[in-house]
Amino acid sequence: MSPNQLYKKRPITRLQRVIGVFASIVFLAITGFASIPNIAVDQTGKGALGQYVKTTFPQGWGFFTKSGKDPIITPYSVSDDGIESISTSPVGQPKYALGLSRMGRAQGIELGLLLKYLDNTWKQCDTRDSNKCLENADRTPSQEIENISPSPSVCGDVIFLETEPIPFHFRDLVKYDRVGNRYAVAHVRCGS
Repeated sequence: MSPNQLYKKRPITRLQRVIGVFASIVFLAITGFASIPNIAVDQTGKGALGQYVKTTFPQGWGFFTKSGKDPIITPYSVSDDGIESISTSPVGQPKYALGLSRMGRAQGIELGLLLKYLDNTWKQCDTRDSNKCLENADRTPSQEIENISPSPSVCGDVIFLETEPIPFHFRDLVKYDRVGNRYAVAHVRCGS
């Protein structure tokens, strides 16, 4: 036998593909249903399906997502014309190829690099309404920082506003959609 005959790959048959696709769909369905609390599939009422899946596959779906309850920091550009959001979120927009392009996600890294310089400059919002917090924010930059990103999206006078979502059960009690926690103002230099 020649070396080429020893290492010759066997082609994947149609039956193997069907079995692979079917097993993947079953796996995703079971783990997906098990991650939903109090599902109708589990008739025991004890969460046996969820416990089995969590024991067998302990990683869970949380590995792939960030909690929607976590605070987020949004950059706003301050100019003579007013305040405007310069956030690239959501990344599912057509200009970011519906989430496939990394350009929309790059701003998170850029913000992380900038925010490490603002630790001692945060001010508490006067109100819980994030829009009013932004309107009432002191627009005087507390410090100047340099954006070292190769493709900067955050430049000039910027307000960084930390907000968190309104808990679902309180959504009808308030007229705003996010709670303003704190903000920081900086002049961000771009380019050397």
